[in-house]
Amino acid sequence: DTHALTDDYYLHALYGFLFLLGAMVGRSDAVFEATRRWRWLWLCVAVVAYAVFMPMSLWSGGELPPWALFVLRGAREAQAWFAILALLGFARQHLSAADGPLRRTLTEAVFPFYIVHQTLIVVAAYHLAKFNLPIGLEFALLIVITVVGCVLTYLIVRAVPRLRPLFGLKGSAV
Repeated sequence: DTHALTDDYYLHALYGFLFLLGAMVGRSDAVFEATRRWRWLWLCVAVVAYAVFMPMSLWSGGELPPWALFVLRGAREAQAWFAILALLGFARQHLSAADGPLRRTLTEAVFPFYIVHQTLIVVAAYHLAKFNLPIGLEFALLIVITVVGCVLTYLIVRAVPRLRPLFGLKGSAV
């Protein structure tokens, strides 16, 4: 993994596949209904995977035989994916009927936030590192800068019709 923009074919293929998968199932009521039905199982699997991953990760000191490394990585991925499924299921159960202006705005803002958050984090962290701040303060500033930057980006994109399609927004400015 290099995370290079032009030649990291492995991550381009991986994230490209995940993006296409999300686009295909993102509006599927059947998928979200299944996450709702199985949410407690997904949560339990995520907790068990976390209970396997954390001790191995903390106590291994970075030196693991290949079989244990396989288990560690599998547990990490299982924890992440099953936690996502559980969160989707609980959201479907408790938020699907809670529509309103705030939810619609937040739903619209998700993709613009997704597009800019990593760039904001990297640029802000690079510049904050120069100040040698206490880690807690640097962390708090990084969170504030990222959230404010995401909100400002969304507000600007929402107001400029030519930018809207570039950030996944439909229609004209509100």
